[in-house]
Amino acid sequence: MIRLLRTAGNGWYINEFRADHNHALTEKCGEKVYWPSHKHIDIYTRDVIKQLHENNASIGKVYNIIGSFFGSMTNVPFSKRAH
Repeated sequence: MIRLLRTAGNGWYINEFRADHNHALTEKCGEKVYWPSHKHIDIYTRDVIKQLHENNASIGKVYNIIGSFFGSMTNVPFSKRAH
């Protein structure tokens, strides 16, 4: 695990590093695994998120677009961090 924090100058630095893991590591980079945080995102919303990411939309912009589908940001059934 690596914990990254921002500096005052909008840079990043490693605040904490742990070599051990509390889960099994993925064998290959391309291996398809559904992580627990993705369980609440339905397949159609996940596809929209994937398409927006492939078209270089930022995470904040993607979350705002998904929020508009649900009527408001408070109605989105998953967190910004989940995707």
